[in-house]
Amino acid sequence: MDNYISLTLFKDWSAKIEAHSGEKQIEEALSRYVLVKTTKDSIDNQSPFLLKNNLFARSRKEGLLESNFDTHLRKILIEVMYWNKVAQHGFVSLHINLVKLHNRREPLRVLMENVMLIVRDYNHIMNLINEKEKGLFSEHLESLNKDIRTGINKLTWSNNADAFVHLCRGSCRDTLRKIKAF
Repeated sequence: MDNYISLTLFKDWSAKIEAHSGEKQIEEALSRYVLVKTTKDSIDNQSPFLLKNNLFARSRKEGLLESNFDTHLRKILIEVMYWNKVAQHGFVSLHINLVKLHNRREPLRVLMENVMLIVRDYNHIMNLINEKEKGLFSEHLESLNKDIRTGINKLTWSNNADAFVHLCRGSCRDTLRKIKAF
C-alpha cells in the first residue's frame, strides 16, 4: 500500500499539477488582484455547464463583485494539505515550492474568507436597490466603489489586506444602513 501511494498516486498527482506548481506559476497566481467586477463579456464567456445552471445564471449580474483567487491554486492548496499529512509519515516528499505554499495556506484562507465577506456585502447592496434607487444613492455608491477599487486595481493575494477589509466592510455597512433608512 505504501508503494502504491508513493510510486503511483503521488507521482500521478505531481505530474498533473506540475504546470501550476512552479515558483513562477504560484507567484503569478498570487499576483492577481483580489477582486474583479463582472462584465457582460465575463458573463457571456462562462462555461456551458454554468449557463445551464439556473441558480448560478441568475446570481451573476453585470457590476457585481467576485473573488479573483486562482481556482487551480485553490485546488493545489487543498490537495497539498492532505499530501503533507502523508509526507509526515515518510511515504512521500513534497517539492519545496509546495511546502512554501502549504506554509502560506492559513493567511491565504483568512484573506479569501475576508474577501468573500466584502463580495457578499457589496453584492447584497447592489441586489437590494433598483436602477432608480442607484441614481438616488449614486454619491454613496461612488464612495463605496472608490474604497473597493483598491482591491480591483492594486491589492493582490500576496499582500496583507487587513486594513482594506476593515475599510470596505465599514463602507458597505454604512451604505447599507443609509439605504435601509431610506
